[in-house]
Amino acid sequence: MAPTRDTHYPLFQTLINRLRPEILWHGYTNGDASWRHFHPVTPYNRLYLFLKGRAWVRHARDGKAQAWPEPERGRGEWVPLQPGAAYLLPSGHSWQLFAKGPFQKFFAHFRLEVWPGRDLFQGDAFRLPLKREHPHLEALAQQAAGGAAELLRFQSGFTALLASFIEEGSFSAGGPLDRDLLLALKYRSLFEAAEQSPFREWSFQSIATRLGRSLPSLSRSFRRDTGMTLTDFFRRRLARRAGDLLVFTDRSVREIAYDLGFEDEHYFSRFFRKASGMAPREWRQRKLAALQTGGEGA
Repeated sequence: MAPTRDTHYPLFQTLINRLRPEILWHGYTNGDASWRHFHPVTPYNRLYLFLKGRAWVRHARDGKAQAWPEPERGRGEWVPLQPGAAYLLPSGHSWQLFAKGPFQKFFAHFRLEVWPGRDLFQGDAFRLPLKREHPHLEALAQQAAGGAAELLRFQSGFTALLASFIEEGSFSAGGPLDRDLLLALKYRSLFEAAEQSPFREWSFQSIATRLGRSLPSLSRSFRRDTGMTLTDFFRRRLARRAGDLLVFTDRSVREIAYDLGFEDEHYFSRFFRKASGMAPREWRQRKLAALQTGGEGA
């Protein structure tokens, strides 16, 4: 009798715990004709479960807003948002939206990253915006307000909905997604360090040792594969994490600085201003004001 053998899938182990949506902001919008927004190059995906009424969305490919049209004339680039359908507006694109009358929708801002900084819905693999009819949309939206069991059902339905959107993508063999999956496997230890290690514990040398590489070799390889230096990658991750904490938590600037590994709040503030062009408190005020305008305007 042949011995029992287990088959392992390295990519499965690398990605199964990563391919989970990180929901940053969510809510239920009761909107009206005052709902008009332009979002230049959004840093996260937007999912709308459209429940009642009607609105319109335009993919602003040139990154510029157009004059607001009358809905009856909103043809061409303008796509209607209709009840009973879910819509996905991927990150990295510019979007213009408006309504003419009352409407209701559930929304979620989320990321679904293959590796830190690379969202699965980025790129040009999709025809935008993405739309999917859903027979139980209102029930799915209601589950978001439930207890543990209902939230697990929501998570399952939400993930299945994202999977259906992914199936609509045009992914060619050896294309960008395949390359991103291979990078996730190749630099697994590096990406884990970027997400788990505070600033004070960064050590490129220890990461290189874990990968069985010399630091110069790792630096050259990473820059060739991603277009970024190791320092740029870690600093971008740190700045984005800081921005998320400032907007989506009520922690003080000092607490955030310490949580991220900065021993000095002023050093953190200088770092963040250099990365974002704004002081931490100014960033928080502007982003929160945008979120509170129309429920999800940031």
